[in-house]
Amino acid sequence: MKSKFAETKSAWAGKLKTLSAPLGSQLHSSWRWGIRHWKLLVGGGLVAIIAVVGLISYKNSIQPEGIIIHHTGPLNAEGQPVDVEFLDSFHQERGYGSYYWGRVYHVGYHYIILPNGGVQEGRPEHLHGAHAQGFNSYLGIALVGNFSARPQRSGTPSSDPTPAQLRSLIALSKDLSRRYHIPASRILRHSDVAQTECPGQRLPYRNVVAAVYGVSSVAQQPIVSKNAK
Repeated sequence: MKSKFAETKSAWAGKLKTLSAPLGSQLHSSWRWGIRHWKLLVGGGLVAIIAVVGLISYKNSIQPEGIIIHHTGPLNAEGQPVDVEFLDSFHQERGYGSYYWGRVYHVGYHYIILPNGGVQEGRPEHLHGAHAQGFNSYLGIALVGNFSARPQRSGTPSSDPTPAQLRSLIALSKDLSRRYHIPASRILRHSDVAQTECPGQRLPYRNVVAAVYGVSSVAQQPIVSKNAK
């Protein structure tokens, strides 16, 4: 009796082993297929994200055509000196943000020049600006200060740009004009392309442009291009 039970047990064990072999093979195959499918989905998703980022960034890209000079008030509403951090926050409130290669830049200028001559970077040079409607393919350089002939409406008195600011403006403009082949006719004031006093009559514009190109003087030349970005 015991021997017959042992034989029956052995027979069932053999059948179970026979049945489990293909089942295990199928489960292993399904698991491997699932892993491959998951990797394909993840890889495809990453490719799609990179493609979207690249497409948006490309759409927002420019080849700089010129330079536009601006001024800002020297102090913000809280009486603190204006700098790139303040301008970034201020322009964010105005909706100036542009996406470019993984980051949103809010400050509309490409460079900010402080009264001590320090140069702060705003948005990247190849990202379109948000500083002069119709001319945002031009690089925007803002000097901190009020260079109008009269005080601002806020009461901020007018002044001349500091010598350090002018030196930095000339050096920066010289570098940019060399790298992007910008002629003198494309270094403009904001007031040349919009109804504004910016950057003010107290900024020696023609002297700056003359110094950039190493000539004794320059005359206002006609604007040669316009980009509606």
